Amino acid sequence: MPPRTAWGMWWASWASLTGSRGAGVGELELTLRPRVPMGYLVALPAVASLGVMDALVDAGNSEAGLLWPRDVALVPAGRPAFELDGRGGYDDGGVFVRLAIRRTLGDGDDAAMPDDAAMPDDAAIERAVRERVSTWEGDVAAGRSAGGPWAAFLPDYFDHELRMGREVEVTYPNGRVMARGRLAGFDIWGRATVVDESGHELEFSAEQALLRSPDRE
Repeated sequence: MPPRTAWGMWWASWASLTGSRGAGVGELELTLRPRVPMGYLVALPAVASLGVMDALVDAGNSEAGLLWPRDVALVPAGRPAFELDGRGGYDDGGVFVRLAIRRTLGDGDDAAMPDDAAMPDDAAIERAVRERVSTWEGDVAAGRSAGGPWAAFLPDYFDHELRMGREVEVTYPNGRVMARGRLAGFDIWGRATVVDESGHELEFSAEQALLRSPDRE
């Protein structure tokens, strides 16, 4: 285990990626202790986003999907239904990640949901998230994620990212547009690849840039 000063610096670096984005409609906070290499913990919000998506699908929202790097959306609503952030540390029990799951749909947004669908409650979300994290932990222990933290769940994430193969804008963290192109995929460390209008591949992490659909500000 690194000394607390080094640990704090490492997590401070990650906090710039997953720091608070403001209050939502409601928030669920979970403390998770996956037994994976410390460098893999940055992938935990993405793993958890798959769990939130599972809970939405189980509640009848068959079109629910993902928005890189860690948000979950209802396709008809056109914007995140849940935003996930993580912050880590360690205590006498070892390393942990404190995961915040924010419901961001406002009044009237659920009108776009299927008639027979519902929003999952906190208990259903927690069960689905913990199940995904447990599966990931098992995959890492079995060597199925040796190349990088996203390796074991990357195919599933790829299949459910709602903008995959579509035109996107690549923006700096301040919102200024850096490039436009087609979302082509992700690598085993969670970096996104966009093929720009001239055919060049752009690869970047969520610390460097974000994605948005061209018809959204």
